[in-house]
Amino acid sequence: MEREAEAEEVSDDGTSEAAAHGSESMPNKRLGRAARKTANRKRRRLLNALNGGHDDENYSVQLRKVLKELHPDIGITEKAMNIMDSFVNGLYEQLATEASRVTKALRRRTLSHREVEASVRVILPEGLAKRAMEEGNLAVVTMSTSKHAK
Repeated sequence: MEREAEAEEVSDDGTSEAAAHGSESMPNKRLGRAARKTANRKRRRLLNALNGGHDDENYSVQLRKVLKELHPDIGITEKAMNIMDSFVNGLYEQLATEASRVTKALRRRTLSHREVEASVRVILPEGLAKRAMEEGNLAVVTMSTSKHAK
């Protein structure tokens, strides 16, 4: 909180110093709604470009497809979808971090399926880990056979 206050000081007339210097990193509160949306959109594009083209992952489309496949008569609220999306992103982060640790512990420079499987076994409960590995292997086989068919 203090860092944010230090980063953007507000002058006497109510405008931020960043806005006074022409920076568009923080939208001015005096701007209209359309101008704020445009400034936010520009900021997101800039951050996306700085992140190598990868915005925060959003799994809502995939989660909705799985839900409709398993329970066609059940919907999901936006708030529940956001919670599920956070859960999936958190799990992905944990698995990636653990796989990276395993790779470094083995003094390897390349992350392979073995390190990913090891991280799944460490993070997930036994039954869920086994099922996740079965589904992952099935997805790889399906993907590789569909590429050979083309």
